[in-house]
Amino acid sequence: MAATSPPRRGVSLHVDSVTLRTRLGAASSAPNHRDKALEAQCARHAQRHASDPTNHDVLYAWGLTLQERAECAEEAAAAAPHTHPQGGTDYSGRTSRHPNAARDAYLNAACEKYAEAVSLHPRFPAALYNHGIALGDLARFAQTADAYAATALWKAACAKYARAVVAAESINACHSSLPEKRSDGEARSPKTYDGRREANDSSSSVSSSSNENESVRALNNWGLAEQRLAGLATSSLGRLQRLTRAAGRFREALRRDASFDRAAYNLGTVMYALAELAQRRARKLETAASREEIAELEQLGKVVSKNNHGAYVGAYVLGASAPAEASACFSAAAMHICLAAAGTSNDASRKAYRASLKLVRHALPRTPNATNSVFTGALRRCVKHAGRGGGGEEEEEEEEETTGGWGPWAPFAADHASFFSFSREEEQAKATQREDLPESHALSETLVPRGTGTDERMRRRFRVRLADIVFVAPASRDASFPSGGDGGDVASGFLTCDATGTMEWFVAPDEPSRDLWVDALSLASDIARRGKSGALERELEERVDEER
Repeated sequence: MAATSPPRRGVSLHVDSVTLRTRLGAASSAPNHRDKALEAQCARHAQRHASDPTNHDVLYAWGLTLQERAECAEEAAAAAPHTHPQGGTDYSGRTSRHPNAARDAYLNAACEKYAEAVSLHPRFPAALYNHGIALGDLARFAQTADAYAATALWKAACAKYARAVVAAESINACHSSLPEKRSDGEARSPKTYDGRREANDSSSSVSSSSNENESVRALNNWGLAEQRLAGLATSSLGRLQRLTRAAGRFREALRRDASFDRAAYNLGTVMYALAELAQRRARKLETAASREEIAELEQLGKVVSKNNHGAYVGAYVLGASAPAEASACFSAAAMHICLAAAGTSNDASRKAYRASLKLVRHALPRTPNATNSVFTGALRRCVKHAGRGGGGEEEEEEEEETTGGWGPWAPFAADHASFFSFSREEEQAKATQREDLPESHALSETLVPRGTGTDERMRRRFRVRLADIVFVAPASRDASFPSGGDGGDVASGFLTCDATGTMEWFVAPDEPSRDLWVDALSLASDIARRGKSGALERELEERVDEER
């Protein structure tokens, strides 16, 4: 499955063999005519820069134009049948240089202009973001010929995206402390290269939401660059750590904008890649001949589940975790891509996401009973100050089992409309049903299938509408949290908040489960608040039909 980056003007976006043309009028304009117009535009930028060398907007616009010229050069090289792929001579015997030399030269020149613009205006997220895109393009082109050069370029792109996020956040901080209109020197925000903003070379007021959008797209591209670095890594440890770090970047983008479906889809591709790696580890474990080899393979599983990145990246990355088991990673991939398909408003993107989701559906373990849940798992809920409950006997039973203000471990689920818990009796009934099933139809440990004819009999201790949840956030480990699922480490917590300000605290058995719960509730509640619960229900029902 392919990851997606923000669509950019003049670029084809490839998602699982689906090409989305994002440049308006691309089919009606010959490449040489467009290149001549861009050449004239570069000349005008050069004149403006000569007359005003401290204008960072001019340098930025110049860099944009050079990037477009690089695209034209690439299209021209691809459309020239007389040129050999590696240069040399054409069919007439004349010497031809490498067909992509002009493209690389334009990209390098664009990088220089962006660097000059940032040197004049350090808090320039758009320039840093597009500098990262240009470096990523160079890395992508170099990847097949020089892995070391590609790795260095992808790392440089990551650094630019990181600075873009910091720059956007600093501008947001200034806006929050200075509500008045800012001066021209700080208010400039020209168009961005992905075509999502209006072209405007003049000074304009920057809204907090537009800078937040820039940080979201930078985090998404940062995650994509980490994925590329995972593909270039020379060790299993390096691949796992890069992939889980990519997951952390995509999750941070979703924390800022849960409606950004591309990040949800890309997070699903990370989970799919981690599932394939987990399958390979499992096969190697079966044939491992020494204790050292077994210990090494088991340690790799802990890398993704414990967020143990200190020795590799030098810092803890929130959300950089994933389940160690392949089946759980496949289920997580299906969840994220399903939510992306339900949440997108773009028909072409939805078609691409659903094509990938169909592939993941076949990889999921089959369940004995149909389930239409987004995510399920065991949680403990803080009941000391709980504002919701089943009431009556259920509340009394819960109080008896409560320890330290936390309720017992219980199965929870989120579907297209609600986040709710089930009674232990229902979970035990499902466990009895599982005993009579063949191994190939084994139910995942935390699934909560709906079951025919049992909905009215199920006693749910907790239920909240997803549309009422306005905030979901992970919480750092705290000594007040109960122990994890194995009774050892402190569990990982998260909280939800509704429109009335009522907060609910939960703990999951481990960090990967916590992160997946936050993903599921954040995305599903955003979909519900946007009135798209019906779309999510259709996606879930289709998954149920296929699993049957």
